Amino acid sequence: ERPNRRVIPFNLLHLPQTDMVMADEVQNVRAFGTEDQLMAVETVVNEKVDSLRANLDATMEYHRVGAIQGKVMDADGTTVLHDMYQSFDISKAVEQVKFGTDDFDMRNFGRAMKRKSKKALGNVLVPRYRAFCGSDFFDTLVSDEDTKRAWDRYNNGEALRNDIKGGFLFGDLFWEEYADEINDKPLIAKDRAFLVPEGVAGLFITRFGPADYMDTVNTLGLPYYADSQPKGRKGVELEVQSNPIHLCLMPGSIIELKL
Repeated sequence: ERPNRRVIPFNLLHLPQTDMVMADEVQNVRAFGTEDQLMAVETVVNEKVDSLRANLDATMEYHRVGAIQGKVMDADGTTVLHDMYQSFDISKAVEQVKFGTDDFDMRNFGRAMKRKSKKALGNVLVPRYRAFCGSDFFDTLVSDEDTKRAWDRYNNGEALRNDIKGGFLFGDLFWEEYADEINDKPLIAKDRAFLVPEGVAGLFITRFGPADYMDTVNTLGLPYYADSQPKGRKGVELEVQSNPIHLCLMPGSIIELKL
């Protein structure tokens, strides 16, 4: 039987960044590293465009981490922009990790989580798994006796001497600390981790829409747009924008782990 299909709409996000370059910002300002050359207007414009683009990059990283967790949030941290579990009408898989208990074995637990994830994916080959860990979760993991014993025998206990925040392989899972913050709020909660299949085609997608300019109507979207307009006779108005969407199309395959 042919499967029934239905359209689930998701709106692209409009992310504009604006700034100004005024004439008095450039007048009599020496170029960096020189004593006799004055800074050109184009140099200042390019520096500000690069800064605005960096803001967009940080926002899109924030949205991609949200896609891993099934919810893309607005900058306020409370407004939900995209809820993939609600849109696809499925439940989030959440499992408690009982570090330090007598009947808990991290390797057996990891195998069970991979089986659960693969079942949600169906007939899809998964080359590998990665777990993005909040800081408290990662610290608890590396302090667990099973982990310490394994690393004590691996590479002459290198992990016991060096910082392994960049990640390590244990139980055929790559565990990595993700402790980035925005406005002192961690992008991944400190007591959580997210087990993610890697190398699965179509699991995550990023798409871009065209800018809201007349000359980009009905064109293919680009990741970034930059535009400048004269601001009277005294300055230039700058805008850099992106219109992205970041989604996980199979969120049931991602397992949320909590302490």
